[in-house]
Amino acid sequence: MTYTATRRGTYSGFVVMAILSNLPPLLFIVFQNNFGFSYERLGLLIVIYFSVQIAAMGFGIGIVEKIGYRLPVVFSQCCAVLGLVLLGVLPNAMDNAFIGLIIATVISAVGCGLIELAFSPIMNALPSPPNQKASAMSFMHSFYCWGVAVTIIVSTIFLHFMNAAAWWLLPVIWAVLPLINLFLFTKVPLPEQVKRTERTPVKKLFSSYFFFLLILLMICGAASELVVAQWASLFMERGLGLSKVLGDIAGPCMFAVMMGIGRILYSVLSNRVSYRTYMASSALLCVICYLVISLSSHPVFSLAGCALSGLAVSMMWPGTLSYAVSHFPSGGTVLFGTLSFFGLLGCSIGPWVTGIVAENSEGGLRTGILVAVIFPAVIILLMLLIKKNKNKQENLNN
Repeated sequence: MTYTATRRGTYSGFVVMAILSNLPPLLFIVFQNNFGFSYERLGLLIVIYFSVQIAAMGFGIGIVEKIGYRLPVVFSQCCAVLGLVLLGVLPNAMDNAFIGLIIATVISAVGCGLIELAFSPIMNALPSPPNQKASAMSFMHSFYCWGVAVTIIVSTIFLHFMNAAAWWLLPVIWAVLPLINLFLFTKVPLPEQVKRTERTPVKKLFSSYFFFLLILLMICGAASELVVAQWASLFMERGLGLSKVLGDIAGPCMFAVMMGIGRILYSVLSNRVSYRTYMASSALLCVICYLVISLSSHPVFSLAGCALSGLAVSMMWPGTLSYAVSHFPSGGTVLFGTLSFFGLLGCSIGPWVTGIVAENSEGGLRTGILVAVIFPAVIILLMLLIKKNKNKQENLNN
């Protein structure tokens, strides 16, 4: 097998990550109707998912550094298969359905965390010209977006037309993809890691002013992405009065499609447009979209704002990783793992802040999204700081 198969495997892996992250929320209405779960319990599942994912990445960094990519990647697909199958089987099989969901959630989160940890450094290490690294990274991350769109469309149609009691078949069917990936990654060639003696020391990373700016970029970028991604469906239903099916397709699905388009667009333009310019422009567009969503009284404009915000946030995660690699080319798994760790922290912070504001204000989600403007606004400030710091370094060198 060639590295072409490896690349295709990473694309498929990001689709698996999209399934693991987005299928359970689509089943929340089923869990409420069939098992009587409260919003608090369903919210707890989200907290558990992100917490375990963060923990898996934290523990996984050292493991990947010691034993390489193969076993962690194969194990990630094993967890994905098992987590999806158990998601369909355990709630109906156990006396306490919620405990069954927690078990499935924990296993799925471990798989998702390992995918996030290992696949980006694998793609970065695959043979390709240095000026095409950012393009390859962006293209791979676009498959998460296509995975989200396909998961939403197929799952929504399945749940709409199938008997309500047959919901458990859906996660079992989705488990076929990581099962195929599992066997694929036992065969495909994987790149070697950066040698320990050549790797950028962790101490050097954390002593760098620029690295802390990257951490803040990851937190705010991930928060910006998840604000609309997590709340779009509910906003479409309650804020704009759309049905559940139309709400899911017009909200999170369109958001994912536009985010995928943005990542493909950057993969084409990466050699012509600097990352700083692209990131600052995207953050400004995100601010405008949030303002349109929260302040517009016309549903069409709010809908357009939700869709375009997907385009605006498209490069905030993969772009920050590529930007980091350009400054720390020997950072290895530690670099990707640390930034992704803080990215997941941002994934929790953004929707959480939006939800708290929405719960405690008369404007509801509109006010919550309005307050969330702070995340892309901070990104604009960070890009100005980075530009100022670069100009200062150039003046010193001259």
